[in-house]
Amino acid sequence: MSQLDIGIVVAYLVITLAIGLWAGKGVNTVKQYAIGSKNYGTFIIVATLFATNVGGGSTIGTTEKVLTVGVMYALITLGMPVNKFVTAYCVAPFMNRFRNKISIGEIMHTCYGKPGQVITGIMGTLLAIGIVGGQIGALGYVGNYFWGLDRLYSTLIAAGIVVIYSSIGGVRAVAFTDVFQFAIALYVIPMIYYESSWRIGGIGQLWKQVPAEKLQLATNWQDWIIYISLFLAYCTPSLEPSFTQRLLMARDAIQAQNTMKSLIWADVLFFAAITCIAFSSSVLAPDVNPNHAFFHILQTVLSEGWKGIAVAGVLAFIMSTADSDLNAASVCLIHDTVQPLKREPLAASAELKWLRVATVATGTLAIVAALSFQSLIDLMWSVYDLWAPCIVIPLFACVMGYKSSIRAFSFAVATGFLCTTAWKLWGPTWIRSMLPGMMANFIAFYIARYFDKPEDIYWDESEFDPTIPAQKRKWKRQWEQKHGKVSQMPEDQEQTKEEQE
Repeated sequence: MSQLDIGIVVAYLVITLAIGLWAGKGVNTVKQYAIGSKNYGTFIIVATLFATNVGGGSTIGTTEKVLTVGVMYALITLGMPVNKFVTAYCVAPFMNRFRNKISIGEIMHTCYGKPGQVITGIMGTLLAIGIVGGQIGALGYVGNYFWGLDRLYSTLIAAGIVVIYSSIGGVRAVAFTDVFQFAIALYVIPMIYYESSWRIGGIGQLWKQVPAEKLQLATNWQDWIIYISLFLAYCTPSLEPSFTQRLLMARDAIQAQNTMKSLIWADVLFFAAITCIAFSSSVLAPDVNPNHAFFHILQTVLSEGWKGIAVAGVLAFIMSTADSDLNAASVCLIHDTVQPLKREPLAASAELKWLRVATVATGTLAIVAALSFQSLIDLMWSVYDLWAPCIVIPLFACVMGYKSSIRAFSFAVATGFLCTTAWKLWGPTWIRSMLPGMMANFIAFYIARYFDKPEDIYWDESEFDPTIPAQKRKWKRQWEQKHGKVSQMPEDQEQTKEEQE
């Protein structure tokens, strides 16, 4: 890279750090650190959610998989907009129930008490560390490829910047840097797509010159099962901690739902562009290492100056996901795990201090995880395979109002974990362990819930957004008539008892 390109990248890193430190001033409470002040505009939430979800795995990792697997993996990525569609219509409208919560653990505490919060906090911490590790690993690849830096040193430099502003400013610093990074990335991906396809003669020529084997569908039933299971995994909203925190940042359910609707189209356009970039690489450099394909395109098709902007855009994608999950990891570790287990809860000022310490600690663990895996996708799927089979089903049930007992939650988590572990050890490799684990969790949860016979399904009209179908309100009225009372959230029930006394 030229001196100009290096200067652009350094300027990007300095500006990002400056924005993070500036935006983080005045963060004095745990709520400000975790979800901010809930006064963000829809554009900011769209930007930070998109930046959180699109990282090294979505750019470098997807390019690698499209080159390795072919068009089948491009079709699999269509599961991501489906994921956002499900979230928009099955999750976001119900988030008003949790408008006073600041973490995913607090949501689970509403339905499953302290065990629900602590177990979710532990799982969320591990998941976030794995995701950050994947992003930090990508940062190491960038420094190594473009400047010849040792992977360890390039990882430490970029990760250090993320840890500094994330630990000081919390989600406010993360949100403002995400907007800056989103703006850069929004320009960079179309630029790379245009320049790479133009070198070939346009999008029409690109599809004519793509090697035939890259456009073939699966040829045997085992491959079809592998790809379908992966597609279903992408379709399933995992509601990871950083993602859920962004939904909690919304003012109300309408803003949360509008955000998710915007992300549906953003995902379609983004993954279509990445697929075209990957296929351009297969034409322009058929012998390139798939792990380096995305970088190779930047290096060969862009001129001086634009190359530096493109590398800054790649760093923006990676760092925006890393800072979001670093923040989520510290909240899960301190607020959802340590705080509930202490006999005497930490004071607000002490908890805020420990949140900052935890951000540094989890960042260090993420670096270790990054250096232990060669494939970014494999690292992130390893932690998703632990999170989804244990937490996602009870979390969905809680969000949609199907509260159950602590016993049912614990039984479902144990069943999902054991099934996933057994499948990894002895099950066929052509079905992802996450799917049978989630199915086992679903069956165990609803069997236990059936025997508990809970009478605590709540439908409170004031919690609903107008976009909720009228059928849900009808169910609420039928439930009230059957039980002769208006159902309430557990906190509301406790408040009512206190008022009566």
